[in-house]
Amino acid sequence: MASGLSNVAGGGAGVAGNPRALAVAPNGNIFVVGDFDRINSSSTAASAVAEWDGASFRSLKEPGSACAGISVTGTTAFYDCAFDRLGRLHIGGCFNGKKAGSVVTASSIAIWDKTASRWSTPASTGASTFVIEVEAGTDGYMYYGGWFTSIGASSYSYIARYDPGTDTFSPSS
Repeated sequence: MASGLSNVAGGGAGVAGNPRALAVAPNGNIFVVGDFDRINSSSTAASAVAEWDGASFRSLKEPGSACAGISVTGTTAFYDCAFDRLGRLHIGGCFNGKKAGSVVTASSIAIWDKTASRWSTPASTGASTFVIEVEAGTDGYMYYGGWFTSIGASSYSYIARYDPGTDTFSPSS
């Protein structure tokens, strides 16, 4: 993997825009989120998120979907990402759009399940506004921080805890 990453750093294939955060997947692949819409020297569409497998970048696309990532409207910024205990990538940011291949809205939070090649949203909803931080806790919970005053169906302000196993939010304690 090191030689591939040095090629990226040396001006080879990469993202066309500003990467903001990286997360290492359980299999060692690297995921990048940020403000970009193309990867691989601008030849492949990717909506602000991409996967590096050690040799090249690829977009995250549901089977049968033309959208490479999340189809968003308006201002888009993906700020942070982290993997949960189930191996799924959680992304936080400032975005509002449809998950690739579906009609469900993703509001400032999205989850990529690589095994199922599917996007989802925690607790079938999102956050009222920006999610700036996404962290995996040693306790198995995911923690979201940002400018929101509600997340999921609850009125948790600025920080919330998410249980990936039960798909529920609770106040951070």
